[in-house]
Amino acid sequence: MLRSRVAFIALLLACTMGLFSACKSDATVLSGTVAVVGGGAAPQGVTVTAFSDASPSIVAITTTNSVGAFRFGSDDLAAGEYRVRFGDGSWWQDSASWATATAVHADKSAPAVLEATISAPTGGIQGTVARRSGRPIANATVTLRDHRTNDKVASTTTASDGSYGFAGLSARTIVVAVSGPTYASSYTGDATTSSAATPVVVDGTTTTSGVDVTLSPGATLSGSIGGVGSDRSGFWVAVFDRATQQAVRSTATGSNGGFTFDDLPAGDYGVTVFDPSGRFQSRTVGAAGNDPATGTTYRLAANQSRSVGTVMLSGADCPTPSAGTDLTGFDFAGANLANCDLTGSVLNRVHLAGANLSGATL
Repeated sequence: MLRSRVAFIALLLACTMGLFSACKSDATVLSGTVAVVGGGAAPQGVTVTAFSDASPSIVAITTTNSVGAFRFGSDDLAAGEYRVRFGDGSWWQDSASWATATAVHADKSAPAVLEATISAPTGGIQGTVARRSGRPIANATVTLRDHRTNDKVASTTTASDGSYGFAGLSARTIVVAVSGPTYASSYTGDATTSSAATPVVVDGTTTTSGVDVTLSPGATLSGSIGGVGSDRSGFWVAVFDRATQQAVRSTATGSNGGFTFDDLPAGDYGVTVFDPSGRFQSRTVGAAGNDPATGTTYRLAANQSRSVGTVMLSGADCPTPSAGTDLTGFDFAGANLANCDLTGSVLNRVHLAGANLSGATL
């Protein structure tokens, strides 16, 4: 059970770092393009919403890409009839409402293709970024992200008075993320994560003002890895929220095995290290039997720096649990037993020819 929990965290970390995809593309059932009336650049990020044909209820939502294209897959829509609304509030075939919209048949055997035109979006967002004391923060990075997909919509930096603004936004629901040197990232509603942020509704025609965000000085957590030989680069390290055990930040170690997480919000964190090559076991720092729930808690206050120290990794072939295990007759020939703790283990007739015993305790 413990090994499964560690493997699960390693899998999440691998997905976060882009090692592989666990998702399979589904078949297209409805696609198309959106253009602006009168021409101009293809509108990226326009919300396209599929409603039920039976009632004005939302079934699925997507957005246009950099060339104004969109798609719904079979995972989004079952075969059937739908009514489609675009970012400026217009419906397919220029209808004004769901009641008068023309239904579209979605089916992977004969995918419907729509070519729509909309009015140029004129929605906007304005606000300020400031310290807790109220003093404005210049040159902070403000990023808009889609509330549903977390995709980046637009980005800018604050002026000398801490103000920022976005124009030309299509109708959609977004969250505002703000970061700055020496400050922890923050979101609308003073949230510390995107999922907890207060969403902001953009109607595509007017400017929403007063979307203000407050930043606090960030904390730093750093450390290094050891026990892996001279090449200590490319190991993945994740900082996770101790209460939820959800990863909040990840990075790869440098050539010296070091890692640093800057601008963390104040809170309680744990640290997990994962070797994508599989040569060494994943490890949650301080965990009993490598159980993440029992690992070391690093409590960080605003503007505080703490060190994890050196995290020693064990070879991938170390028995789990290790110390005191009956290993009679085991064949470890050529195995990676680096830093294994085999204290008190029964080692009768164990084959160790060519095994890596660097740092192992027998």
